[in-house]
Amino acid sequence: MRLHKIAVLVLCYAIAPQIMLSLLKTIILPGYSFEFGIDMTLFLAFIFFCLTEVMRHGVELQIESDETL
Repeated sequence: MRLHKIAVLVLCYAIAPQIMLSLLKTIILPGYSFEFGIDMTLFLAFIFFCLTEVMRHGVELQIESDETL
């Protein structure tokens, strides 16, 4: 589904910059520890994944309903 692809892209958009920034700081600054923060984009990705599962379940119920008639 397209919504699942959007959720994956939003998740990559939320995680990739944080990982890249932490890796660059770790390489450049000795003694810098790896850090990872949760921001609103990660929450938005979680919402998209939940919405994807709700829509997928709705499609399954619709198919089952169509088959019983």
